[in-house]
Amino acid sequence: MKNVDKLAEEYLEYLYGEDKDEEMYRPDTLQSKLDFKYGYNSAIKNLKQIVTQLQKEDISSTVYLLREVIKRMEDE
Repeated sequence: MKNVDKLAEEYLEYLYGEDKDEEMYRPDTLQSKLDFKYGYNSAIKNLKQIVTQLQKEDISSTVYLLREVIKRMEDE
């Protein structure tokens, strides 16, 4: 699985294309990269909360699936 930095770089490439390395866009690209990483980490945190709640409700197959998703997201 790709790590969060690689995914962030692909995101910047998608947003800015060839201009992503231009000096005048540097503040924008840095902010976009930080926002992407924040969103990614927030998603992992929220998935962990969902897993905890589902464990309380004993929905084992869904919990297993979400654990695998989290594991792969964190194994960057």
